[in-house]
Amino acid sequence: KHIRELDQDINDAMSDPEKEAAKRLTQIPGIGEDSAKIIISVIGVDMSRFPTDRHICSWAGISPGNKESAKKKLSARTTKGNKLLRSTLVVCAHSAVMKKESYFSSLYNRIAAHRGKKRAIVAVGHSILKITYHMLKNGESYKELGSNYYQAKTKESKIKSYLTKLENLGIEIPEEYRNQALQMS
Repeated sequence: KHIRELDQDINDAMSDPEKEAAKRLTQIPGIGEDSAKIIISVIGVDMSRFPTDRHICSWAGISPGNKESAKKKLSARTTKGNKLLRSTLVVCAHSAVMKKESYFSSLYNRIAAHRGKKRAIVAVGHSILKITYHMLKNGESYKELGSNYYQAKTKESKIKSYLTKLENLGIEIPEEYRNQALQMS
């Protein structure tokens, strides 16, 4: 009963734009009603404070660290930031990767294979926050990219790269074959 009363108090305290934004955020896999309310309570609905999605990710402490000195990598820790938002995004990321054949699960699997599970979860949380930023800034709905997003995105660039490598090796490729290869992408 006490939890229901607190939930009602939270709903009463939220403005209409905040309620609408929270409802829109629940379209993102992994974000439930409570998580959406937490995210909105921390970052608000006005994204003009953050010039880019990188700024909000850094502020939230969900950006990967990249400190180098004399070409030696010293640390790959994330930046310090808002602990509540960061922990909420990590929980959302854990939930999001459970949905098979989704953008987040393929992102997680791709990164976890090389960098580890914890870094992959932080990367998924980073992606969720970037998507949240753009949804709130532009008033858009969530659009699932699918598990084949990275393969489709890089197919054309790989074909161009391989054609260039073949030409650099001295292999002449007729224009008709070049065009046919580029049309396949």
